[in-house]
Parts: sequence; C-alpha cells; structure tokens
Amino acid sequence: MGGRSTKPLIRKVDALEIPVPSLEEGLAFYRDRLGHELIWRTQTAAGLRLPDTDAELVLQTDLTGLGLSPDAARDPAVLFFHDVPDEITAEAIGREPYQSSRPFSEPWPLSRWPGVPTRVLIGRHDRLFPAEFQRRVAPASGSASPRTRSTVATSSH
Repeated sequence: MGGRSTKPLIRKVDALEIPVPSLEEGLAFYRDRLGHELIWRTQTAAGLRLPDTDAELVLQTDLTGLGLSPDAARDPAVLFFHDVPDEITAEAIGREPYQSSRPFSEPWPLSRWPGVPTRVLIGRHDRLFPAEFQRRVAPASGSASPRTRSTVATSSH
C-alpha cells in the first residue's frame, strides 16, 4: 500500500464528539452561546445539530472513549498535562487558581467584541478542543476581525 489513493478514504462524518466536564456547562456554551440546536439528550451525552449538514455535534461527559479509565478521564493531570513532565505538572496543579464558571452562566456584557487586536492560541494536540473546532469558535465568539491572528502551537490544552 505504497501508492497514493485517488479517492478520499473519509466520505462523510456522522458525528463530532467533544468531551465536556459537565453536560450543563457544555450545553450552556454550545447550545446557548453558539446557537446549536439540541436534538437529543441522555444522562451523559447530548446531540446538537450542525448547520447545513446531517452530522451531529455530540457533547460527551463519559470520557472513557479516549481510552482512559473513568477516574483518569476526569483527572486534570491526565486531560491537560498528559504531555508535560510530572514535576512540572505537580507544580502547575499546586498553583492552580480558582476558575469561575461565570463565563458559562452569564452572557457577554458587551454588544460586540472590543475593537482591539486579538490573538487566538490553538493547541494542535488539545484533547478537549480540537484545533479545527477552535478555528471555528473564535469567529463565533465575536472576536474574529481583520485584527484577529491565530497561532497554532504544537502542544495540547
């Protein structure tokens, strides 16, 4: 199998799964902030309509599909620091500040994104937010403008 195929291997996508730490927080962002229509829901997952396609965006709280045990799938060290040396991971987790859930529960207070230059740093190996998803979300957030620049880093979350 050394030659290049003239036909694409992947012809259709049925669903794009996105692991989320909480189904409610995921729905607050993808449904309420980004406007995807909810089409089905279970205790651990929700399907949202992707516009102009019959594919679904599937939010999933059961992260064992990543090949991780249920405990590991909820461990920030495993999800966010899987490619970082143990001593740096321990120091980073020890310095972790409180992170508010306010961005997921309250609407953006301004009518539009401020007219300032914006940088979007995309982690090529992000386990929670794939690079292509991040490229789509930046414009949906209202931050995309001629003054928005994206940089892709060979890193994870």
